[in-house]
Amino acid sequence: MPIILHTYHGNVFKGYFSKRKTNFFISIERFLARLSTKIIAINDKQKQELADFKITKPENIEIIKLGFDFSNVLTEEKYKGLFRKEYNIPESSLLVANVARITAIKNQKFFLDIIEKLSEEDIYFAIVGDGEMRDEIQNEINKRKLSKVFITGFIKDLKPLYADIDISLLTSINEGTPVALIEAMANGKIVISNNVGGISGFVDNAKTGFYFDGLDPKPYIDTILAIKNKEIDIKTISEEARKVAIETFNLDRLVKDINDLYGRVWKA
Repeated sequence: MPIILHTYHGNVFKGYFSKRKTNFFISIERFLARLSTKIIAINDKQKQELADFKITKPENIEIIKLGFDFSNVLTEEKYKGLFRKEYNIPESSLLVANVARITAIKNQKFFLDIIEKLSEEDIYFAIVGDGEMRDEIQNEINKRKLSKVFITGFIKDLKPLYADIDISLLTSINEGTPVALIEAMANGKIVISNNVGGISGFVDNAKTGFYFDGLDPKPYIDTILAIKNKEIDIKTISEEARKVAIETFNLDRLVKDINDLYGRVWKA
């Protein structure tokens, strides 16, 4: 029998499709799981979700966290100011970014709900990405008269972005392990997020970032204002975030974990 390893980077079991279509995909995944030697999940929460949906038994699921070559996104001093200059953002203003596809599951409408309550503050907001809902979100921005928010579209080189933002804010309804938050943390940026996917597994609340259960704008707004008003020890959180991201999600660790798993299933 061939060795078959099936890796989940996320799932479509919540928030994507109708109940009927979702059940159809779950049935397919259960069938494929029976053909697989091992199922690989990228965090503890995803493993629990796969078990809860009865995709396979917990003992058939291995956890291998993501790993990255951070040299592609770690910024340098020479990039400082380039992003703000391109989009006419004052150096003294707080800059908050939502880095994600512009689609329903990423919930940029909730991002706009937060922005609307902060429209009088010296804070700018960037929606970094593209997607099928871009025109709808832009129309919503215009309708709400949100003058300090802009859509950049897809950006290939993220180093100028991470050199200039202060906060990376995620508003997704469903996630696996959000790469944008890990990249931001590796650059020492403050992350704020809805508690979805594996976020609570690498964001230690109020120590390496912030996450909240549910989609009430108030805690997001309060945290952004506390950061703006220097009521939070940003330096310590930034340093801890950088350390956790690079130690937890480095490429060498990923390669070692995969090699270890391959060796075990080959010998079994």
